[in-house]
Amino acid sequence: MVQIIWKLLVLILYVTLAFVSWLLWRFYIKPVIVRSRYRKHKNVFMGKGFYTPILGDFLQVKKNLENDEYLFNHLIQDGINSSKARFQNRGTDKYENEKDIQLIQFGDSLRISAISTKAVDELNKIPTTICDRTQSEFHALERAAPKSFTIVRTNQNWKKRREAFVRSMKLNYVSKNIPMVMKALEDKVATWKEGQEINFSDEMKEVTFKVILTILFGANLFDKIEKVGYEQEDGTIVQKSIPNALNDLFHDHNSMFNHWLFLASPSIAEFLNIPIMRRNKTNRDEIYRVLRNFLKKDADKDSVYQRVMTEHGLTEEEALQDTVFFLSAGLDTTASGITSTIYLLKKYPETYQKLRKELEEAGVTKDSDFSDPEVQEAVSNCSYLYYVFKEMTRIDTPVTGSLLRVALKDFKLCEVPIPKGALVTFSFLHNHVNYEHWYEPTKFIPERFDPDHPYFNNPVDQKSRRNPTIHSPFGFGLRKCPGQVLATLETKFMVAKLVLMMDYDVAKDQLTRDHMKFSFISHHRLRITYKGML
Repeated sequence: MVQIIWKLLVLILYVTLAFVSWLLWRFYIKPVIVRSRYRKHKNVFMGKGFYTPILGDFLQVKKNLENDEYLFNHLIQDGINSSKARFQNRGTDKYENEKDIQLIQFGDSLRISAISTKAVDELNKIPTTICDRTQSEFHALERAAPKSFTIVRTNQNWKKRREAFVRSMKLNYVSKNIPMVMKALEDKVATWKEGQEINFSDEMKEVTFKVILTILFGANLFDKIEKVGYEQEDGTIVQKSIPNALNDLFHDHNSMFNHWLFLASPSIAEFLNIPIMRRNKTNRDEIYRVLRNFLKKDADKDSVYQRVMTEHGLTEEEALQDTVFFLSAGLDTTASGITSTIYLLKKYPETYQKLRKELEEAGVTKDSDFSDPEVQEAVSNCSYLYYVFKEMTRIDTPVTGSLLRVALKDFKLCEVPIPKGALVTFSFLHNHVNYEHWYEPTKFIPERFDPDHPYFNNPVDQKSRRNPTIHSPFGFGLRKCPGQVLATLETKFMVAKLVLMMDYDVAKDQLTRDHMKFSFISHHRLRITYKGML
């Protein structure tokens, strides 16, 4: 008996040692080896001093948040400082070539980000048989709709589903919803009281959420659908409307990325079914159940959900997954874009006045009927409004980069080896603040998109045009955002209406601060004081 117990203890000891050795290899030794290999490549940026074993780059992100900074602020600042030094040192022996690749490590995962125009161009030419889109544990949107066409492999089914949405969201369909967009905005502003401090970010999120839900599923979604039993952190069940439940689900998915075990290893966190993951799955399944029951009997025939099935042959599950992803991707991004623009216009009053003047000279006023096709055309033809929109997407891009791809085979990107299984993406953060591509990149200057303005050209030779990939907030190629038309139209028209109809002040501590960000993953919320109608 003693011998049996002894052998059992020895076995447990060996198993424990083997498990500890595996953990040590996977989360410490292997990442350090990988990091040392990439240090040999001079065109790879990996944030000196930021890496921490097991948690990877997470502690630097955590430090940014503790300092009330944008979570990727260190990457933006590196892009600013390194490109400024290159621009100043051009033609001297101090000049250093631009970094092409950024290495990011979270636990045992390796993420490769293309950050130069050269790398982005090369990545875009890599065949999908070598590197293709995939579902990633590190993306909240993908967890909300895990079978959406945006994250499946490139094949005929993906092509069919993408084409269905692109055709269903064409400009003529989106444009007919402008009156509904304007009414949703006016109804929200009407609830504000003069002198009231407004959480503008959340208010715009409510407006854009209603707009996108109506376009995707129909207006009767708000009146006829049952409540969702949503599980809270303390285990209690709260009855919530579909809009509120979906909104909370997206934020709960984002909160999951702050859990140390999830960052260290999503697969282990999944295996252990940590509480926040279990709760998110439960809530997602409940939301889908309620949506399916509603859509079987009350879906609007003119909604995108119905049209992609009746006109393009998608199945009910494909239509549901794709519309939910579209909803989750378009919610915070559009609201944050409107928020950023309203903030920047107040921070740069000369731009605000120039935009108001353009609208008024086009015959558009606060009393204009935005359902009138002539008014819609007048707004659409306002070039400076479009420049303001494009500059906002540069200086505070609503998303930081593309959805993740996975390396299906070993390959090279700018001569840097990318191992099979690595997650690959391209980032907007560096290119959008690069002194070698933009004049005064840290300033909000919409005129830089005017072909007749000196800032339109490349600052290096002051003659050539910028590479198109320098500014691509919606991506490019076949994988570009299918919601670009809706996002552009919604932002332009809502900004035009707000500029013409309301007077406001931005909270002084936010207005005087540099590098305020309101993008999709920012924790900042714009505070304004509503001063009444103009």
